[in-house]
Amino acid sequence: MATERTELLRGLKARRSTFKAQITRFCKALDAYTDTSSLEELKFKIERLVTSFDAYNEIQSELDAMDDVTFHLNERYDIEDNYSSVIARSRTLILEGEVTSSRAMVSNTENGSKAQLIPRDENEIQLPTFSGIYEDWPGFADQFKATVHDNKQLTDSKRLTYLRSCLTGEAAKTIETLGTAASNYAITWSILESRYGKPHIIINRHLDALFGMSKGLKPSYDEFIKYLNTAESHTVALKARGELTTDTILLYLLSTKMDSVTELKWREQAQT
Repeated sequence: MATERTELLRGLKARRSTFKAQITRFCKALDAYTDTSSLEELKFKIERLVTSFDAYNEIQSELDAMDDVTFHLNERYDIEDNYSSVIARSRTLILEGEVTSSRAMVSNTENGSKAQLIPRDENEIQLPTFSGIYEDWPGFADQFKATVHDNKQLTDSKRLTYLRSCLTGEAAKTIETLGTAASNYAITWSILESRYGKPHIIINRHLDALFGMSKGLKPSYDEFIKYLNTAESHTVALKARGELTTDTILLYLLSTKMDSVTELKWREQAQT
């Protein structure tokens, strides 16, 4: 019986080592990744690694059930930390690659083909929406500018119609008192940019989300991926703005220790 148990443990550990080696190979592939590498291939490799991680969880659960859990803690932490790292790195590369691809597509339309971004059939138009969440403004503004604002084939009357159709919630209320005349388009866009294009608020919202993430993470793969995706989305946004720096984070942490009056005065001074 002891021999059978020993052999089973040896087999489980060997399978765990196979997954660990897979992570190592994936990490090396990321090190060799370049701008010309295939995004689709990278996405496929991520899917394979995620599937393997599911199998690894089952292996680890069997090991925990058969052996003293403390014997495997260091190995488990090492594997799962490495897995989290390569998943985060790969998804960041994908996001950066998709942004680069999107910018290239917009650039290619500037030589006379930009009108194709807005189909003639208005029912086919796919425009971004904005509800008034500050951290969503940069992405919305970039997409709207590329599709509508900078499209020389459109009149201001059309631009205003499209802009109003994109706004919901608090953002829609911000400009609801303005008329629909073509001359109001520039005013409407200026109001929105002035209200929501505030870098300090956007940066703080991302940092609020990061430092406000729940500490009580449940021992669940789905919860872990959700947690990882949330952290990644905010760190990528900060990195894209060039604000994933020690100074930015330190200033944020210091501001959270201030009373509300001092913090308000400090922010007013910082904006001047």
